[in-house]
Amino acid sequence: MREKLADPEALVLVAVEGGGVVGMVLAEAGRAEDGRAEDGRGPVEPGLWHVSMVFVRPECWGAGVGAALLGALKERVAGRVQVWTGVGNERALALYRRAGFGASGRRREIFGVGQVVHLVWSGEVTRATRRLS
Repeated sequence: MREKLADPEALVLVAVEGGGVVGMVLAEAGRAEDGRAEDGRGPVEPGLWHVSMVFVRPECWGAGVGAALLGALKERVAGRVQVWTGVGNERALALYRRAGFGASGRRREIFGVGQVVHLVWSGEVTRATRRLS
């Protein structure tokens, strides 16, 4: 996590409320599947961003923090945004659907994580209803 946060090419957005951090999103350059390595290990794919992390304090779940972070991210990047998330992570799946992400049809098994689904956003920016400080 520290390595990803320290990457100068990464885009990190933080939601602050009442003087404290309530959420964050980290996006990095998306990488293609190059046939020689597993998905995401290939060369940088221009115009593709990969969401590596989305965190919201549990007491703020359902308050629109995650949606605001994803909305702010989409306003700042050009191109497509992708994310992989667990097929059973209903909270995350609902968040990404509300933010305009759609299933690409790709799934895979990750050791220690289980089955994950690939979601992609490539469309119009919709303003989040919650303001980021």
